[in-house]
Amino acid sequence: MKKYILILFVFTILLSSNSFSQWKSINNGLIGGTVNCIVKNGTITFAGTYSGGIFLSTDDGNSWNSKNNGLTNLDVYALAVSGNNIFAGTFSGGIFLSTDYGNTWVAKNTGLTTLNIQTLAVIGSNIFAGTYYGGVFISKNNGESWTQQNVGLGTIDIRALAVSGNSLYAVSYGTKNGVYLTNDSGANWKAIHKDEFDTNFTSIIINGSSIFAGTS
Repeated sequence: MKKYILILFVFTILLSSNSFSQWKSINNGLIGGTVNCIVKNGTITFAGTYSGGIFLSTDDGNSWNSKNNGLTNLDVYALAVSGNNIFAGTFSGGIFLSTDYGNTWVAKNTGLTTLNIQTLAVIGSNIFAGTYYGGVFISKNNGESWTQQNVGLGTIDIRALAVSGNSLYAVSYGTKNGVYLTNDSGANWKAIHKDEFDTNFTSIIINGSSIFAGTS
């Protein structure tokens, strides 16, 4: 009887493990190397890549089409949706906006002090951009102009942004790295990590009242 139970237990583990490991490659038409970001707008999925620009899929990733008209920099690190508008953040090319589902892109960099964009986030009509050693910028006019919002931030190498209601979280990388929070659209930031915590943060996500932060 004991032998039977052991065999059944092992079989159950293998079956459960296998059921959670069924991944399918959906790269048909997707070229350009590393995929840095993915965002969905209704039935349309956008993927931003390193050196390949932006790709669009209307069939849940089974096929992809390049959407780079007007995109002068193809190193796309971040994507964000605001209504029917798609924002793309590039490394060294700044921010681009598409109002026609990626068919055309227009640069929107007025006010930015750096064109190295690493992350984007949206709260209502406000668009936020996290940059490489430029900190956080906000646009209140659909990307037409940007204002730097770094009061209270430590290191201004912003690797990721996350939204929870009207709260915005940022994670930074460097000598004064950490997790920061603003409840006033970036006008003031406060650290929500221990001062002695010296791990470099690279990603963050909010799930209910829990915050998950990834590190290097």
